[in-house]
Amino acid sequence: MQAPQGGSGDTLSARVIQRDKGVYDFLVVATKESFTQKPIYLSQKDVRELQLAKGAVAAGIQILMDEMGMDIKDIDMVYLAGAFGNYIHPQSALRLGLIPKVDPKIIHTIGNAASTGASMVLLAKGYWKLANELASSIEHVELSTRPDFNEYFIENLNFPQE
Repeated sequence: MQAPQGGSGDTLSARVIQRDKGVYDFLVVATKESFTQKPIYLSQKDVRELQLAKGAVAAGIQILMDEMGMDIKDIDMVYLAGAFGNYIHPQSALRLGLIPKVDPKIIHTIGNAASTGASMVLLAKGYWKLANELASSIEHVELSTRPDFNEYFIENLNFPQE
């Protein structure tokens, strides 16, 4: 593989930088533009880690939909939770293939859902009862032992071409 040719100024090719052991990274934010005064790079390893994570999440979603006998058209709401879910834009989650191709209007980012839920349960008796009812109706699905997990995982490793 031939090394990328550097350009002048702030072109994309000028942001491809050889760092460790001949590996090239993409400079996302330069030192002078960074809040931490440290450059931010994106490496091939970073992209691969994202692919692995999104493949696993998408495979898990597909298996849960299969378990429920659901199709994409049956999804009426998608919640993105946690740190990752809080900071990813819903359109980006769709574009990456992290979640099924649903109408973006039904996707909601809800931040730290565990903390919010715990607060609701502690502060209102009605939510405690609801949480117990939900807990007793939830069925555990072990993904790691399912043969279709690997199939779905591999199908979802690549980023969509759209």
